[in-house]
Amino acid sequence: MITLKFCRPSQNPTRKELQKKALSFSHIPYEKNEPYLKNILNMGSLTAAAQSLAALESLDFLLTEECVLKRNADGRPYAANLPHVDFSLSHSGELSVCALACGEEYVPRIGVDIEKEYEKDPDKLVFRFFSEGEKNYYSLSEDKKKAFTLLWTRKEAFLKYTGEGLSAALSSFDVTSPLGVRFETLYTDGHTVTVCAEDIQFPIRIQK
Repeated sequence: MITLKFCRPSQNPTRKELQKKALSFSHIPYEKNEPYLKNILNMGSLTAAAQSLAALESLDFLLTEECVLKRNADGRPYAANLPHVDFSLSHSGELSVCALACGEEYVPRIGVDIEKEYEKDPDKLVFRFFSEGEKNYYSLSEDKKKAFTLLWTRKEAFLKYTGEGLSAALSSFDVTSPLGVRFETLYTDGHTVTVCAEDIQFPIRIQK
């Protein structure tokens, strides 16, 4: 099972408030995660730091045991001491999200992305970053901004799934063709959320 948990970041936070938040997690203790949390607290943007901490707040809520967070060589975060857990984090606008997968014998690898619907004309981004199949899907869509946001969250979720992040060329793969993964998309509060996982049947539940 994959569980999603949403959280709203603090608005106009002070650095002191963010430091207090980083010290408040029950399952992501500061003393065991100081390098990871310090990296967030030292961000130049307090808004970005608040969004990242809100995503971690969702992860902390979903966990049932203490977690030590690390990043692999590509920057993908993982629970170093919990091999039966995989998770992915994302934030955009007024929402942050965590997707968590757990299992004793098998844990699906996952990626999640959340985006507010793109407000500007996305044509230039489509031309620059999309594959031919994605461009075709976009051009045939009646609602161009919705189609763009859907495709963009699929691409981001896929890269978080693979762990490559934005080191991979966005036009080098096509999320409208088979990639050996499954995408699930939902819409909430003006945001598009896409989960990417291995091409198996997996239930998704939203934790209130």
